[in-house]
Amino acid sequence: MRRAKQVQRQWRIIEDGDRILLGLSGGKDSMALLYLLRYWQRFSPDKFEFASLHVETAGLEGNAERRAQLEEHLEANGVPIDFVGIEYPESGNERKAGFRCFRCSRRRRESLFKHAVENGFNKVALAHHLDDAAETALMNLFFHSSLDTMEPKVEFFDGKITVIRPLVLAEEREVARLSKLIDFPFFRCNCPDLRTTERDRVKDFIRSFGREAKAVKRNIWSATREWPGRLTGRD
Repeated sequence: MRRAKQVQRQWRIIEDGDRILLGLSGGKDSMALLYLLRYWQRFSPDKFEFASLHVETAGLEGNAERRAQLEEHLEANGVPIDFVGIEYPESGNERKAGFRCFRCSRRRRESLFKHAVENGFNKVALAHHLDDAAETALMNLFFHSSLDTMEPKVEFFDGKITVIRPLVLAEEREVARLSKLIDFPFFRCNCPDLRTTERDRVKDFIRSFGREAKAVKRNIWSATREWPGRLTGRD
C-alpha cells in the first residue's frame, strides 16, 4: 500500500468520482491489485467505483474452471465481474511465439478498452509491477533502441480512457507476498507459448544479478524517467 500511495502522490492516478475497470486475469498480480483497490476504496478520501473484466482466450485448457472460481470468489467479495473472449492468434507470421504474444496482448487491451467505453468506465487498472516496467524498458532498449516503458498513468482516445498502474513501484516479490494472504487458487498463465518470449529472456537476465537485481530494477526505472525520447504508455 505504501508503494501504491507513492504512485498516487506523484501521478494522481485515482480521483474522486472515477469508475475503474480492473483487468483481472486471476493470477497473483491482478488478484493482489483487486484487494489493494478494495482496501483503497474503504479508506481513501476519493470516492470511486470499480469492477473487473476477465479476458478469456478461447480454446485454452482450464478456462471453465478459471471462470467458475473467479465468479464465485468475486461474488463473495462484492466485486462485479464480466467476461469477454478473444481468439488465440495462430495464422501467418503470428506463428512466431513472440509476435503471437504481442498480438494476443494487444487484443486483450482492445477488449478492455472497448468494454470500458461501452460501460462508462473512465479508467482501466492494470497490475503491472516494477519488474514488468524494467523488463519492458530493456526489451525496448535491446530491440527498438529506446528506453520507453510502462507508465503509471497514460491517456488514450483523447482522454476518454486513462490506464493506471497502481503497482508499478512495487517489486514482483512484494506483490507475491501480498498474494499469499489471499484465499484464492491462483491460476498460472495457460498460454501454450509460456516461457518462450523475449520478455522471459529479459526476466532471466535481470534475475541473473541475484541480490543486486532489486537495485538494477530501480535504476532502470529511474533511467526511464530521464529518457528524453520517451513515448508515454508504450508497452
